[in-house]
Amino acid sequence: QLQLFPKLGKLGIADTQFKWFHSYLTGGYQRVVWNGTESEFLPVEYGVRQGSIVGPILYLVLIADVTSCVGVGNEDYSGYADDFFLWAVGDSLEGVGSLLESRADTFSRFAGGNSLLMIGGNAKKKDVAVFTINVGGVEVHPSDEIEFLGVKFDSGFTTVPHNINVG
Repeated sequence: QLQLFPKLGKLGIADTQFKWFHSYLTGGYQRVVWNGTESEFLPVEYGVRQGSIVGPILYLVLIADVTSCVGVGNEDYSGYADDFFLWAVGDSLEGVGSLLESRADTFSRFAGGNSLLMIGGNAKKKDVAVFTINVGGVEVHPSDEIEFLGVKFDSGFTTVPHNINVG
């Protein structure tokens, strides 16, 4: 929540609108109801309340500066909702590996600085050339499948794994 306030200010949100966002993002409580059992109300310490219609917009505000912080151009990344993909192309395997590892490490620092959790199990590398990279101190190995915007691809970049899951 705290990382959002300066970013809202940079977007020109001030005075009454800023107070509204501050009030909305602080002091909230929520509970879980599952199979008829209700938890106690607990304070929302991170993020926004579940089911919030402004939550996705606030997330986009939070990550709007990711490309300038990570130092990539439009041809070096892709993202949709809460998925973010980095890639690198180069003349040598070593150069690509070094560039990709550097970008991934910078992104890891950006995520941590914005209180975003990177789920290490989701980090995958397409096995075009065999090498490993480190992302935030975690070694990422080649994968037989990779998921991109909800579609699973195999090592030949076909959608066979996705088609099996859908069928």
